[in-house]
Amino acid sequence: MKYSAGSASVSNMQYVDTHAHLFDEAFHDDFHDVVRRAENAGITKTLIITLKHEETMQAIAFAGKDPEHYQV
Repeated sequence: MKYSAGSASVSNMQYVDTHAHLFDEAFHDDFHDVVRRAENAGITKTLIITLKHEETMQAIAFAGKDPEHYQV
């Protein structure tokens, strides 16, 4: 069964992660796996949140390579 909300159906919904600390030290060793898992889970856009200047600079460089999907 396909559910519909207005003109958007569940089958074509997009998911946005509005608070992702991708450049936190906790994700340093498996960063690419974390990104891949988010994509596989259907996350289509990610807002990257940072707490340190170095993380911010890394996030800006990363997001600049794919600004349609990543913002800082």
